[in-house]
Amino acid sequence: MEHNPVIRPDPAASPMDVRPSDARRSFMARLARYGTLAAAGYGAASTVHAQAPAAPAAPALPPEPAGSIPSATVLATKDLTALRTHSERPLILSLSAVPECADGGRRGSGIEGKPRLHLYHWLERARTRRPAKGDLTSMKLFRRPILGLSALAATLTLTLGAAPAVAQTQVTIQSPIGINSHYGAGTTAFKETFERMTNNRFRVVFQRNDNEREMIEAVQIGTIECTITSTGPVGNFVPEIRNLDVPFLFRDTAHARGVLDSAIGQEMLALFPARGIVAVAWLENGFRHMTNSRREINTPADVRGLKMRTMENPVHMRAFQTLGALPTPMAFSELVPALQQGTVDGQENPISVILNNNLNQVQRFLTLTGHVYSPALLLCNPAFVGRLNAADRAALVQAGRDAAVANRARATSDEQTGVDELRRRGMTVVTQVDSAAFQAVLATGAAQIEAGLDDDLLRRIREWRPGS
Repeated sequence: MEHNPVIRPDPAASPMDVRPSDARRSFMARLARYGTLAAAGYGAASTVHAQAPAAPAAPALPPEPAGSIPSATVLATKDLTALRTHSERPLILSLSAVPECADGGRRGSGIEGKPRLHLYHWLERARTRRPAKGDLTSMKLFRRPILGLSALAATLTLTLGAAPAVAQTQVTIQSPIGINSHYGAGTTAFKETFERMTNNRFRVVFQRNDNEREMIEAVQIGTIECTITSTGPVGNFVPEIRNLDVPFLFRDTAHARGVLDSAIGQEMLALFPARGIVAVAWLENGFRHMTNSRREINTPADVRGLKMRTMENPVHMRAFQTLGALPTPMAFSELVPALQQGTVDGQENPISVILNNNLNQVQRFLTLTGHVYSPALLLCNPAFVGRLNAADRAALVQAGRDAAVANRARATSDEQTGVDELRRRGMTVVTQVDSAAFQAVLATGAAQIEAGLDDDLLRRIREWRPGS
C-alpha cells in the first residue's frame, strides 16, 4: 500500500521556500513515494512526511528532464538496519554529500570509493530488492551520474520518524598520485584530523589528477578546495619557490626538512596569498633519482644524449642541459605514454613516485643520483579558507601539520624499502654514485642554472644548521 506525501514547510523558511517550484514538488513527491526525506538545501528546508493512507496512491510521475531538479545539499540520518520491499511502514531516505552531478559539478568519488549514483534507478532498485539485514553494499548501485543534484550519496534506515541531521560541507583535495602513496598518507591524515576537529561538519574527498599545474590553477579559481603537489610547477605561480629546485642545494633529508620547518620555510609560505593561493604546510616528495631505458648511469658522461623528461621548470631544464641531456618538459600525466613510445628515454623522480606509479614497467635502469630534493606543498583556495571560522581554521592548520608528519614518514619508508622492491620487480639499480662528479659538472653551469634566483636566499639555505 502506498502512502500519500504531505509537504510541510519549515516555519522559518522564506516565501520562496514555502512555495516550491513545480519541479521541486515533483521531485519531492517522487521521493515521498518511497518514504520520508529529511533534507536541507531545498531553500531553508521543506520536509516530506509519509503518513497513514487517507487517499488513493499517487499516480506514477514522468521522468524529470535533466537539469530540472534543483541542486541540494542533503543530510544524513542513521545507518541501514533493514530494507522493506513493501511500504506498510515508511522508509526514511537520507542522503549525504558525494561529489557527483551532471551539470558541471565535481567528479570522482571519496577516499572510500563510493560509486556514482543515479537517484531514481537507485530508489527503484532499493524498493524492489531486499539485501541482507544491515547491508547496504549488497545492493547493486548504478554508476550513472545524478541528474541536476550537486551532492548525493546514500544511507537508508527503517524508522517511523525523521532522524536528526548534521550538515556537511565537502572539501575536495587532489594529488597526482594514488591514495596508496606518500601523498595519499598525507591526504588521509589531513582528512582524519580535519573531519574530527570540525565534528564531521566537513567531508574531505580525495581525487587523483596527474596534471599538477591544472590542480594548482583549480585551487586558485576555487574549482577544488585543496591540493598536494610537488614544487616543480609551483614556480610558475610563485617564482621564489624555484630557489628550492637548485641541484644539490640540500645536504640530506634532515637539512631539507629543517630549512622548510624554519623561518626560511615560513617566509616562503607567506608569499602565496599574493598569488591567490594559501600555502598551509610543507610536505615532502623526496630526493629525485634518474631512470632510463637505454643504459646504466654511473657518471655524468652517461647522461649525455639521453632524452630526459623533466617537470615544467626552467631550473630543472637548465641543469639537465648542463649535464648534456636533452630535457623534455611535460606534465606527469603524459609521462608513461612518452616512455612507452620512446618520445623520451628517461625521467627523474623520488622512489615513492617511481614505485607507486609502476615506472619499472617502462624503465629498466635506476640510478640513485639524489640530484634534487623535491618538496611538496598543501595548497588551499583562499575563499575556502576565508569562509572558515577561527576554530575551523585552526583545525585546517593542525590537519596540515598531521599531513606533513604522515607524508614524511611514508616517504622515508618508501625510500628505505622501495629500492629493494624495484630491484625485485626487475630494475637494474645503481646505488654507488659519484655525487661529487655530478656536482662538479653542474658547477660549470651554475650561473645559468641559478640565473634569476635569490642569491641571498640560496646562501641562507646552504648555511642553515640545526638551531640556526
